[in-house]
Amino acid sequence: MANLYWVTIRINKDNGYDKRYKGFLEALSKAKDKGYWAEPTSFWMVESRLEIDAFLGALSGPLNASTDMVLTRKIAHDEARYFGAVERPDVLKSFIPSVKKLP
Repeated sequence: MANLYWVTIRINKDNGYDKRYKGFLEALSKAKDKGYWAEPTSFWMVESRLEIDAFLGALSGPLNASTDMVLTRKIAHDEARYFGAVERPDVLKSFIPSVKKLP
């Protein structure tokens, strides 16, 4: 059964930006099943067979944890994970109390 997720990212605009962004898009393409909605520039809705930790692990592989950030939530479930440089996890948790940092 497929899981439905939303995903948002921030990639630091440094010398490695293009490589990490391209790597993220390739990882997203591999992690998705049938398709995804990607009309906004940094927000996707994705169908994937992967469970949330494996899904985020796949997406965050090409990214830098000290400068980049990914947040995903399983749609219609109270499961959310983040990776990387979230500057205000307290504010994020005030909106999504169940959010956990990917180990």
